[in-house]
Amino acid sequence: MIRADKVDKTTFNSETIESLLSTYMQRLAPLLAQKLKIEWPSVRVRFNTRMRSALGRAYIDENRIELNIRLLERFPQELEPTLAHELAHLIAPKLFGRKGLYHDEGWKQIMALLGFEPSRTHSLDVDGLKRAQKILGWAECGCPGRRHPLRSRVYRNIQRRRRYACLRCKQELRIVQIPNGIK
Repeated sequence: MIRADKVDKTTFNSETIESLLSTYMQRLAPLLAQKLKIEWPSVRVRFNTRMRSALGRAYIDENRIELNIRLLERFPQELEPTLAHELAHLIAPKLFGRKGLYHDEGWKQIMALLGFEPSRTHSLDVDGLKRAQKILGWAECGCPGRRHPLRSRVYRNIQRRRRYACLRCKQELRIVQIPNGIK
């Protein structure tokens, strides 16, 4: 029923993950049996070394959870609530439909059944984990002498005619400087 893939870190071994998932699924068993009337498929858990600030991510269609190993190594006490949080994302939509998506009422109910506070975000120190974003150009607005750095997403969206406004003066941003080699 539960399978932990590619779990090879000493603190977070496959037995620990499988044990936690098994405990959580036992807590949810009565609700799952009542609502779904089917056995729950296996949940795959993987560690993702590319994740930066999120502790975990749930892939509902694949019944898979990815955990941020770099952040969990810094804060091992976050493994249990994070695993419960992501498991709730897998289960809630199947039980509650749209009310189970995201962090809505169904998700909150599952978190409560698992014995955790339904918290959406963490306040952990992620310094050193985020990648420095490359500045692709500069934009100006109506503020005198003010220039806005343009990183990849905003730069590409402005090129595609999406409009962005300065938060101070509310005027639309205009690309004024593009480094060589970027189109």
